Amino acid sequence: MDRHRKLAQFFDHQGAGHPKKPALPNNIQGQVLNALERIAAAPHRGQKLTQVTVGKWRYRAGSYRIRYDIEGQDVVLHVVRLRKGVYRRWSVSG
Repeated sequence: MDRHRKLAQFFDHQGAGHPKKPALPNNIQGQVLNALERIAAAPHRGQKLTQVTVGKWRYRAGSYRIRYDIEGQDVVLHVVRLRKGVYRRWSVSG
């Protein structure tokens, strides 16, 4: 399976009770997949955020940001969004 198809399946996945997520634009999919592969290989290469409870790490992929957590040996992906919207819902803990 080619990398772009794998990414499209990842982002188009419909989980139980979750609406279908909009697909990323084609021109950014490769950048995001490369970033996800780099995160998987070395999760601490992203930037650690302060004063947040979820998505404590972020990684840039063009104008998009990937928010994730590191739990032991696992990386938990929370969101991939444009920079202008990624910090709104996932901001300072309350």
